[in-house]
Amino acid sequence: MQQTQNLAEEADRILAPLPRDPSRPHYTTATFERKLRKARDRERRCSPEFRPLTEATLYLQRRDVLHTVESAGLTRRQSEVFYARAGGDSWAEIGRRHGHTKQGAFQIFKQALKKIRRAFECNPFRGLHQVYRQEVSRFAPSRLGGRR
Repeated sequence: MQQTQNLAEEADRILAPLPRDPSRPHYTTATFERKLRKARDRERRCSPEFRPLTEATLYLQRRDVLHTVESAGLTRRQSEVFYARAGGDSWAEIGRRHGHTKQGAFQIFKQALKKIRRAFECNPFRGLHQVYRQEVSRFAPSRLGGRR
Protein backbone atom coordinates (compact mmCIF):
# COMPACT_ATOMS: atom_id res chain seq x y z
CA MET A 1 0.00 0.00 0.00
CA GLN A 2 2.77 2.42 0.97
CA GLN A 3 4.71 1.64 -2.19
CA THR A 4 1.59 2.19 -4.35
CA GLN A 5 0.95 5.54 -2.67
CA ASN A 6 4.57 6.55 -3.18
CA LEU A 7 4.32 5.64 -6.88
CA ALA A 8 1.11 7.66 -7.24
CA GLU A 9 2.69 10.67 -5.55
CA GLU A 10 5.78 10.34 -7.74
CA ALA A 11 3.64 10.12 -10.90
CA ASP A 12 1.65 13.20 -9.82
CA ARG A 13 4.89 15.10 -9.12
CA ILE A 14 6.32 14.22 -12.56
CA LEU A 15 3.11 15.02 -14.44
CA ALA A 16 2.24 18.22 -12.54
CA PRO A 17 4.39 20.64 -14.60
CA LEU A 18 3.16 19.22 -17.94
CA PRO A 19 0.33 21.06 -19.68
CA ARG A 20 -3.00 19.22 -19.79
CA ASP A 21 -4.83 18.72 -23.04
CA PRO A 22 -8.43 19.94 -22.48
CA SER A 23 -9.76 17.54 -25.12
CA ARG A 24 -8.31 14.60 -23.14
CA PRO A 25 -8.73 15.30 -19.44
CA HIS A 26 -6.81 13.06 -17.10
CA TYR A 27 -7.82 13.16 -13.49
CA THR A 28 -5.56 13.43 -10.51
CA THR A 29 -6.05 10.95 -7.70
CA ALA A 30 -7.86 13.57 -5.62
CA THR A 31 -10.28 14.37 -8.44
CA PHE A 32 -10.91 10.69 -9.08
CA GLU A 33 -11.57 10.03 -5.36
CA ARG A 34 -13.97 12.99 -5.25
CA LYS A 35 -15.86 11.55 -8.23
CA LEU A 36 -16.02 8.15 -6.50
CA ARG A 37 -17.41 9.75 -3.31
CA LYS A 38 -20.07 11.57 -5.34
CA ALA A 39 -21.02 8.33 -7.09
CA ARG A 40 -21.33 6.49 -3.75
CA ASP A 41 -23.50 9.28 -2.34
CA ARG A 42 -25.69 9.13 -5.44
CA GLU A 43 -26.09 5.36 -5.01
CA ARG A 44 -27.13 5.79 -1.38
CA ARG A 45 -29.79 8.31 -2.38
CA CYS A 46 -31.21 6.05 -5.08
CA SER A 47 -34.85 5.14 -4.87
CA PRO A 48 -35.81 1.70 -3.55
CA GLU A 49 -36.25 0.39 -7.10
CA PHE A 50 -32.49 0.46 -7.57
CA ARG A 51 -31.54 -1.12 -4.27
CA PRO A 52 -30.59 -4.81 -4.14
CA LEU A 53 -33.49 -7.23 -4.32
CA THR A 54 -34.26 -9.42 -1.35
CA GLU A 55 -35.08 -13.09 -1.76
CA ALA A 56 -38.74 -12.44 -0.95
CA THR A 57 -38.95 -9.64 -3.52
CA LEU A 58 -37.41 -11.85 -6.18
CA TYR A 59 -39.89 -14.61 -5.31
CA LEU A 60 -42.85 -12.24 -5.62
CA GLN A 61 -41.55 -10.79 -8.87
CA ARG A 62 -41.01 -14.26 -10.34
CA ARG A 63 -44.48 -15.34 -9.19
CA ASP A 64 -45.98 -12.21 -10.71
CA VAL A 65 -44.36 -12.89 -14.09
CA LEU A 66 -45.25 -16.60 -14.09
CA HIS A 67 -48.87 -15.88 -13.12
CA THR A 68 -49.15 -13.36 -15.94
CA VAL A 69 -47.70 -15.74 -18.53
CA GLU A 70 -49.91 -18.61 -17.33
CA SER A 71 -53.06 -16.50 -17.37
CA ALA A 72 -52.33 -15.14 -20.86
CA GLY A 73 -53.86 -18.16 -22.54
CA LEU A 74 -50.92 -18.88 -24.85
CA THR A 75 -51.16 -21.71 -27.33
CA ARG A 76 -48.66 -24.56 -26.97
CA ARG A 77 -46.60 -23.22 -29.86
CA GLN A 78 -46.61 -19.64 -28.50
CA SER A 79 -45.59 -20.91 -25.08
CA GLU A 80 -42.69 -22.96 -26.49
CA VAL A 81 -41.42 -20.06 -28.60
CA PHE A 82 -41.79 -17.58 -25.73
CA TYR A 83 -39.89 -19.73 -23.21
CA ALA A 84 -37.20 -20.60 -25.77
CA ARG A 85 -36.60 -16.91 -26.52
CA ALA A 86 -36.67 -16.02 -22.82
CA GLY A 87 -34.11 -18.79 -22.32
CA GLY A 88 -31.73 -17.03 -24.72
CA ASP A 89 -32.24 -18.99 -27.93
CA SER A 90 -31.82 -17.10 -31.20
CA TRP A 91 -34.66 -16.72 -33.69
CA ALA A 92 -32.88 -19.09 -36.07
CA GLU A 93 -32.53 -21.80 -33.39
CA ILE A 94 -36.18 -21.45 -32.37
CA GLY A 95 -37.36 -21.57 -35.97
CA ARG A 96 -35.24 -24.62 -36.79
CA ARG A 97 -36.36 -26.50 -33.66
CA HIS A 98 -40.07 -25.82 -34.22
CA GLY A 99 -40.15 -26.01 -38.01
CA HIS A 100 -40.54 -22.27 -38.70
CA THR A 101 -38.48 -19.59 -40.33
CA LYS A 102 -36.83 -16.93 -38.19
CA GLN A 103 -39.58 -14.51 -39.16
CA GLY A 104 -42.26 -17.09 -38.35
CA ALA A 105 -40.80 -17.62 -34.87
CA PHE A 106 -40.67 -13.86 -34.37
CA GLN A 107 -44.34 -13.46 -35.40
CA ILE A 108 -45.40 -16.20 -32.98
CA PHE A 109 -43.38 -14.49 -30.23
CA LYS A 110 -45.05 -11.14 -31.02
CA GLN A 111 -48.49 -12.75 -30.73
CA ALA A 112 -47.50 -14.27 -27.40
CA LEU A 113 -46.26 -10.90 -26.13
CA LYS A 114 -49.56 -9.27 -27.09
CA LYS A 115 -51.45 -11.84 -25.05
CA ILE A 116 -49.05 -11.52 -22.12
CA ARG A 117 -49.30 -7.72 -22.16
CA ARG A 118 -53.10 -7.94 -22.13
CA ALA A 119 -53.00 -10.43 -19.23
CA PHE A 120 -50.58 -8.20 -17.32
CA GLU A 121 -52.87 -5.19 -17.63
CA CYS A 122 -55.79 -7.27 -16.28
CA ASN A 123 -53.79 -8.83 -13.41
CA PRO A 124 -55.18 -7.50 -10.11
CA PHE A 125 -51.98 -8.43 -8.25
CA ARG A 126 -49.49 -6.89 -10.65
CA GLY A 127 -46.81 -4.86 -8.95
CA LEU A 128 -47.19 -6.70 -5.63
CA HIS A 129 -43.42 -7.19 -5.46
CA GLN A 130 -42.91 -3.42 -5.78
CA VAL A 131 -45.31 -2.69 -2.92
CA TYR A 132 -43.60 -5.31 -0.77
CA ARG A 133 -40.21 -3.83 -1.58
CA GLN A 134 -41.31 -0.31 -0.66
CA GLU A 135 -42.80 -1.48 2.63
CA VAL A 136 -39.69 -3.46 3.55
CA SER A 137 -37.41 -0.55 2.68
CA ARG A 138 -39.54 1.73 4.84
CA PHE A 139 -39.18 -0.45 7.94
CA ALA A 140 -35.75 -2.02 7.39
CA PRO A 141 -33.70 0.34 5.21
CA SER A 142 -30.34 -0.75 6.59
CA ARG A 143 -30.88 -4.29 5.35
CA LEU A 144 -31.51 -3.04 1.82
CA GLY A 145 -28.58 -0.66 1.84
CA GLY A 146 -30.53 2.52 2.45
CA ARG A 147 -30.58 5.16 5.13
CA ARG A 148 -33.21 6.10 7.63
